[in-house]
Amino acid sequence: MSDETPVKDDAYFDANRRYRILGTLGAGNFGIVYKAYDEKWQEEVALKTSRDDSVEQQQWLKEEYRIQGDIVHPVFVQPDELREDRGRFYFTMKLVEGARPFTEYFRCRRSAATEGEDKLLKAICAAAAELADGLQTIHSFGRFHGDIKPENVLINASGEVALLDFGFMRSTRDPHQNTPARLIGTPTYLPPEQYEPNEVSAASDWYALGLMLYETICEEAAFKGDPLEVLIAKQMAVPKIADRAPTTPEDLANLVDSMLDPDPANRPSAQSVSYVLHQNANPSKAIQSTDAWLSNEAYLDDAFIAREHELAELAHGFEQASE
Repeated sequence: MSDETPVKDDAYFDANRRYRILGTLGAGNFGIVYKAYDEKWQEEVALKTSRDDSVEQQQWLKEEYRIQGDIVHPVFVQPDELREDRGRFYFTMKLVEGARPFTEYFRCRRSAATEGEDKLLKAICAAAAELADGLQTIHSFGRFHGDIKPENVLINASGEVALLDFGFMRSTRDPHQNTPARLIGTPTYLPPEQYEPNEVSAASDWYALGLMLYETICEEAAFKGDPLEVLIAKQMAVPKIADRAPTTPEDLANLVDSMLDPDPANRPSAQSVSYVLHQNANPSKAIQSTDAWLSNEAYLDDAFIAREHELAELAHGFEQASE
């Protein structure tokens, strides 16, 4: 299993021939995910390993495993035990059955024409709100995901959301860790600051989610062209969602517009993202999500530095909505 030769179907991981490879689910710069059959428990699983057996890739995979196991949220797929086979580390996870990437899932629902746009928009906001809550959990640990894109956000037939690929996750408190990630993510969903040294942060995840929301609601990408043209456009312009989807609720349109601001400092807080998405999906959950983060005093101390005025206005709005 050296170099970058893919593992063939019917090959085995584990010296005891426990995991039989059934096919490839996906591959990126540093990892490959296989569909495998666990002979011990007689079930199909997802098995992730590195693309080769180099020290760099083994370290990358082990770091991903550690982070993915430490941070727990319903949208995260928790890894099983980290194992090693013939010099290459790997770990298994629950197989997300019958799931589609975020944008593809809603494109299929729209094509089926079995529901109105209002209901579809609520479903889009509900799925995005689940993802936003998961990202907020990551950010509360002082980290950011770094590669939010439709292929890493899967939705199954029941509407359950799963966030994958923690390999690019980095610390927001150690800027030197961010440098390797800035040119590795998926260009279409990279924020403009991803190309600047040590500028990526939690706000970068909100930018990527904003691009996914724009693309899903408007049925087209926010930026078009070759990678250089897209990069320049991201630094110069903020596409207005109302220009493409004029029936979008005003608060949701304003949220997506602000998420796509070229300046990370102008993007909305995690609480604003979560509240507006929940409000457009299910208003009662917006209040519940607010109660949850208001009760987290340690997180509040970190999240609202220099935002006392905005926090006061938000709290007043919640009080009015609850009356």
